Amino acid sequence: MMFIYGLRRTTSAQETLIDASKNNLKERAMTRYIVLLRGVMPTGKNRIPKMADLRDMLEREGFLHVRTYIQSGNIVLDTDLNAPALCAKVNALIKQEIGPDLPVIALTPEELDNLLSAQPFAGDLNGSRVFLTFFMGELDKGTMTSFAEKTWGEDQLVLTPRCIYMYLPAGMSQSKLSNTLLEKSFGRMMTTRNINTARKLAAIAAE
Repeated sequence: MMFIYGLRRTTSAQETLIDASKNNLKERAMTRYIVLLRGVMPTGKNRIPKMADLRDMLEREGFLHVRTYIQSGNIVLDTDLNAPALCAKVNALIKQEIGPDLPVIALTPEELDNLLSAQPFAGDLNGSRVFLTFFMGELDKGTMTSFAEKTWGEDQLVLTPRCIYMYLPAGMSQSKLSNTLLEKSFGRMMTTRNINTARKLAAIAAE
């Protein structure tokens, strides 16, 4: 007869503790992100009918604490993925489950807070006329220098390596500084939000 010493059957109570420990470890490994979808429209090929459907889809895929804000494609969630992997997964899920092929940008609450703190425009400006354009990585300094030499009438533009800030007194629809123009000029995907939306997302992420 063979005896193996030192091994004991795990009780149900111990299994519960082990599961709880694993869950706590998983929680500690999570990172919160603000996820921005580019090009969401109320109609047409880039339409997402209901943000509630988007939330449900992301929760089914294992994302935690998923919240959305307004219909323009703004999400706050927790995940153990890094930013590039998160963007790729969200893009693929939306394309597969809903239809639109939407580019995705993700940044942490700390990154968003830093960009908001660096907002360069002074005075009591209408928040719906102050815009932040987001992108992954940093802008090329040479392209920044040449683009900064251009003038845009009453519109004001401030370029930084991690964000483009704009004050457009007549609104974006009346400005030549469109998201599309910025993408073509800098050769990368971008998405733009007014500062009111950006501040609200920062507040949601801090909850």
